[in-house]
Amino acid sequence: MTYEEFNKMERREKLLLVHYKAHKIDDIFPWTGILRIVTIYKLNDFIVEIECILTGENLGITYVVGHKSYDILLEKYPHHFDKFKREVLYN
Repeated sequence: MTYEEFNKMERREKLLLVHYKAHKIDDIFPWTGILRIVTIYKLNDFIVEIECILTGENLGITYVVGHKSYDILLEKYPHHFDKFKREVLYN
């Protein structure tokens, strides 16, 4: 499965696949914007980013997206570079 095929799936299917098949890399609490948690997983040869809003009226998972590499995450969350680098180099 590729990240493109993953992104075409329905959200429930994505979450089930991540739950049963993915390797959790890290949880991120972004420093800007609303209070949220972003969890990063490795699934096959791509990365999955799941965001969950922790405050406000729209609580819960806001998106589940597959990315072909860590590059986009390094741009979005540069303070987690060391953790991502370890995952890329040693796993």
